[in-house]
Amino acid sequence: MKPKTKIQKEVWGLHKQLPPLTAKQTDFAKNKSHELVGYYSCGVTWCVNCGNANGKHTPFEEDLKEMVCPSCGAKIKITKNTKRKHDDRQYCTFITTFKGWQVIRHFATRWFCRKGDIPESWFAEAVQVWIKPGLPKVVIARTVNQSLYRYDCWNFSKPMEIRRPCSVSNYYQYDRYEVWANFTYPYMRVLPIVRRNGFNLEAADKVMPPASLIEKLLVDQELEFLVKTKQYALAHHFKHKKNLSIKEWTHAIKICHRNRYKIEDASMWEDYMGLLDYFQLDTHNAYYVCPKNLKKAHDELMKRKLRKEEQEKAEKNRKDAEKWENDYSKTKGVYFGICFGNEKIQIAVITSVADIAEEGAMMHHCVYASEYFKKENSLILSARDVNGNRLETIELDLRTLQVVQSRGKFNQQTPYHDEIVELVKSNIGKFQLLA
Repeated sequence: MKPKTKIQKEVWGLHKQLPPLTAKQTDFAKNKSHELVGYYSCGVTWCVNCGNANGKHTPFEEDLKEMVCPSCGAKIKITKNTKRKHDDRQYCTFITTFKGWQVIRHFATRWFCRKGDIPESWFAEAVQVWIKPGLPKVVIARTVNQSLYRYDCWNFSKPMEIRRPCSVSNYYQYDRYEVWANFTYPYMRVLPIVRRNGFNLEAADKVMPPASLIEKLLVDQELEFLVKTKQYALAHHFKHKKNLSIKEWTHAIKICHRNRYKIEDASMWEDYMGLLDYFQLDTHNAYYVCPKNLKKAHDELMKRKLRKEEQEKAEKNRKDAEKWENDYSKTKGVYFGICFGNEKIQIAVITSVADIAEEGAMMHHCVYASEYFKKENSLILSARDVNGNRLETIELDLRTLQVVQSRGKFNQQTPYHDEIVELVKSNIGKFQLLA
């Protein structure tokens, strides 16, 4: 679109004055535009860097990972593949300044090579992002072909124009101008305020795309703090993925910085801090905040939380069960005391709702949650070994005197399943006398 505002007109005028890339920058983009690989097939390895095929009838060595191409001298990674052409498309970013503006230039590169032919390469500018403190950013880019899933379908037959920055409002949308390039030119120029706020290439590689990083560093003190303390994983997790504040854990991050503790897995560390808070452990103590083995510490607290929740659930079930004890005793009390078994298995009727709740909690099935104790014609029995360990929970239909189901832990059958069912069937007369 045509520049409309005063800022857009200023940037459009500066865009026309922007100097072209130097020869050194151009060579960098071309040399980095493709991965140095070699494809091996039928005793021949061909190099995508020069297109030449070498090594007739050379047996492929499975442990050979790389070699030096005898034609171009490039160090290439070896892959066993029958491909006859290689098409590599990547992005290259150049970061510079121009008359008080921070300029981020994104170039699309392509390296195409057929086996035995001379490779073809080209690169062209796709996006420019102009940033100045206190002013809205200005985007100059090419138009894009319509594509639902890809953001790099630039139409290079059209000229670059002022573009309206994309607004991302949900998961399915994306900012096509937020390019996170495959490689960035290592020599850059940045505004003094941008450098002061901590911008560096490592952060641009690990935290978020450089244009977004520069824009946020100018206004977000929390991001500046994370970048300056080199907690790049936290910056990427909280500021790029979630766009959340770290105010809740700022004190803990400062402790990590003082102890030179680098957080590598930010998502797990966030969960771990939540567990520390859940158990009211001291999050101002480096012993807890900076664990030597984060995964081990996280898993131990998670197991502890699950055990506590199971205990709380069992206690709640026991309290809820008390109001049903009288009804259960009236309807099923006549069967209490029935037990039978053999030298390996003992089976008995469960005599209280509280015991049914405990059975469900220990066996991890729904015998209590589904309220089998309320069913008029269902009788619940527990099968255990001679040491008292639970094996299976049995439901007996009092109308038909048939075993409806017999389940072990997590509703699985145990090796004793058939023997348990046969024991119940062979002792069914005990229930017939009382039915």
